[in-house]
Amino acid sequence: WTMADSGAALTWWNKTTTSVIGSGTHQENSGAMIYTGSTERRYQVQANGSYATVFWGAEDANVKSYFMGKSGSVGMMKNTWNGSVIVYVDGVSLGTFNLYSEQTPVRQTVNFSLAWSGLHTFKVIGASAWAGGNFDCLIVA
Repeated sequence: WTMADSGAALTWWNKTTTSVIGSGTHQENSGAMIYTGSTERRYQVQANGSYATVFWGAEDANVKSYFMGKSGSVGMMKNTWNGSVIVYVDGVSLGTFNLYSEQTPVRQTVNFSLAWSGLHTFKVIGASAWAGGNFDCLIVA
């Protein structure tokens, strides 16, 4: 499947979007980022662009999006109010990451490399009920 194959909206995780992001740094407040659960944008000096969006409030609280590329990084911030999150690319878990830290703010980066360049998905979800995350940016190469 390529972008040229369809002019229609994409359906993914029960959401419909036409936003697909390409190479570059995409901030947490990009219109292409889809949040589930409660969110709050907070000033954090170490964050890319000085802000990060915290999501929480449900077992499935998350942030997700589509991207075109072959590799990238998910940027998150550690703080005293965060729990653990699971990072997924194309539905495959890259692992569980503890975003709690007594020393704040501390940046957490998860790098990934894929076998092929094309349309992919990413998702960061709270690892347990009421756990939340602190999403900063998605960098796509």
